[in-house]
Amino acid sequence: MRQVAKRDGSGSTPVVNFSIAVKDGFGDLELTEWWDCSWWGPRAEKVAAWLTKGRQVHVQGVPGIDKFMKKDSTRDAKLVLKVTELTLLAESRGNAGGQAAEADPAMVPGGRDGAPKEDGRMKREEDVPY
Repeated sequence: MRQVAKRDGSGSTPVVNFSIAVKDGFGDLELTEWWDCSWWGPRAEKVAAWLTKGRQVHVQGVPGIDKFMKKDSTRDAKLVLKVTELTLLAESRGNAGGQAAEADPAMVPGGRDGAPKEDGRMKREEDVPY
């Protein structure tokens, strides 16, 4: 993760913007793509303090492409993701193999009231029973 920025969006709705690296493949064929993410709403504002550079996260959302004009008048595009779900993962410093582990649930804020779920995932605004 890099470039975490918190601001008020349209209608004073809080929005947190950040970029994530997504790795695919392995060895000489490994490819890293950077996605610009935006997460809207009060939950995003509460979690912004935990979104620090280098932090590992698992995100779900709606992918898209943002087309824009560069300063030199050439066209370009970037991958964007409107985040709908986010899980904070433990930092991998002391973790063998560099694999991320689920964060301590006590450290993960959740839902509107800030109470964490037992599995460490963020609470949905509307839990779907199934």
